[in-house]
Order: sequence, then structure tokens, then C-alpha cells
Amino acid sequence: MPVTIFVADDDTTCPVAKAETLIDKLPNLKNFIRVPSATHEYFFNESTATFTEQLQRELVAQELAATLVASAATLAAVLAF
Repeated sequence: MPVTIFVADDDTTCPVAKAETLIDKLPNLKNFIRVPSATHEYFFNESTATFTEQLQRELVAQELAATLVASAATLAAVLAF
């Protein structure tokens, strides 16, 4: 089952560095999403609509970045051929 981790950049309860230790321990990790300027309480206090919009933006940004990296790798392979 795919796993997604959400971490708040300003979280003192579970700092980003501590959350990052899970990356290598979860072989089925699909997304590691950092929420900028958020605290641990953000995930409990933010309105559902605002939280959903933030998650959608983060997921789209990550997907776009992955697509760009894959495209660049393909272009490099074609040019090297």
C-alpha cells in the first residue's frame, strides 16, 4: 500500500529531520510532502478546504517536478544517442 507523509516545516513536535528518517525505512513511500510555514497543529486546526487546497498544490508540484526530471533524462538519452 502506498504511503504519503505530510510534515510541517515549523513542526517542533516531529521536526522535518526526524520525519526524513522514515524515507529509507518505508519502501512503499509514494510522497513526502513538506507544508511550508506550518506547525504540528496545522493539520488539526486548518480548515478542511484550506488543507485540501494545500495538499493538491503540493501533489501537483511534486508530480510536475517528477515529470520534468523524467523528460530531461529522456532528452539527455536521446541527445547522447
